[in-house]
Amino acid sequence: MLELETLIETYTSENYPEHTVEYVNSHKKERGKDANITKNPVYSVTLTDTILLMGCNPDTIIKLCPKSYEKILTYEKQHNDNKKITFYKHKTGYICSNTNLYIHQIITGCHGNGKGTKTISVDHIDQDPLNNTYDNLRVVSQDVQRSNQKGIKEGTQRARKTDLKNLPEGITSDMLPKYVGPGHDTYGPSKKDRYWFVVEKHPTLIANNKKQLASSKSEKVSPEEKLQQAIDILSYLDKGEMPPSDEPALPKYYSLITARGKPHLVYERRTEDGVRQNVKMVLSEEYVLAEQLERIQEKVVAKYGE
Repeated sequence: MLELETLIETYTSENYPEHTVEYVNSHKKERGKDANITKNPVYSVTLTDTILLMGCNPDTIIKLCPKSYEKILTYEKQHNDNKKITFYKHKTGYICSNTNLYIHQIITGCHGNGKGTKTISVDHIDQDPLNNTYDNLRVVSQDVQRSNQKGIKEGTQRARKTDLKNLPEGITSDMLPKYVGPGHDTYGPSKKDRYWFVVEKHPTLIANNKKQLASSKSEKVSPEEKLQQAIDILSYLDKGEMPPSDEPALPKYYSLITARGKPHLVYERRTEDGVRQNVKMVLSEEYVLAEQLERIQEKVVAKYGE
């Protein structure tokens, strides 16, 4: 593995042979396994405009500008006790830090206080997570961010498996972006079909030890709405972020327990005439609480009536 300074020098000499390259800054930790190892060397490259190149492990060069770099320095002073932040390339391809914030969140200030949740996020305009110049980052609505995804933005295309089976009426294979697939099962005495969409095998899920995330399974939600829910999930994952939890508060008489090492959703109620009602349902390891709550409520109605 190349030392980061060597990597920067090699990169700049190959890509900017006729331009001035100057060392700006770096830092070293005093303790721990990385003590006295240079971290995040920054070099200034003078072109028509000045750009900054920062080295990040493993063997990665990212692009900054004077304004985005100044935002990082300001954050370190105001929110990190004036201590240097170490940046590194996450498995998702985005640049993360030892503060658990992504570099684009620090530069734009889109973090905490409800920011960066369901309504807004940070978009890399050129879709390059290594280009963190200030003018390449924008805080946008989820709708705008989705429109900039590959497969949605004009002139781009996502890889997609063809002839997917078990799709609900009105949904075709070409409508599903990469990592989004159909889910299907049958339920009830009449074996009624139920459809939903899952997001799986995405690098962000793998990095967070998650197998998949799913849209609603409710028959009250249209297939188009379910697909949009999956795309909303994907928009977070594409930025290296996990979507915020939408788990509902459990209604009266319902509780979550662990029995024999497995999670269970339980309905327990004693009626006014003293009759004890009880329904217990084992949950899968990757359950979605809202969906499982709906399932157990169906079981309660089937067993005890409305």
